[in-house]
Amino acid sequence: MLKQRELDLRAMDMQRRAETDALRINNQDEQFEDRLDFDKVKLEVNDEQSDERLEVAREKMNIKNKGAKNG
Repeated sequence: MLKQRELDLRAMDMQRRAETDALRINNQDEQFEDRLDFDKVKLEVNDEQSDERLEVAREKMNIKNKGAKNG
């Protein structure tokens, strides 16, 4: 009888550990997905900013070139 209770307790402990590990892994997966989403948005913003900088640089070049032609 005592041996069976020990086995039951061990089985319950193993089950609890398995559930805890599953929750931890799920949490890590969610954190990883959140980080990927964050990095994706950050890259999109950086890409938009670099496009804007390039456009400003082109406009400055055009203004400078027009000034050189007129001057």
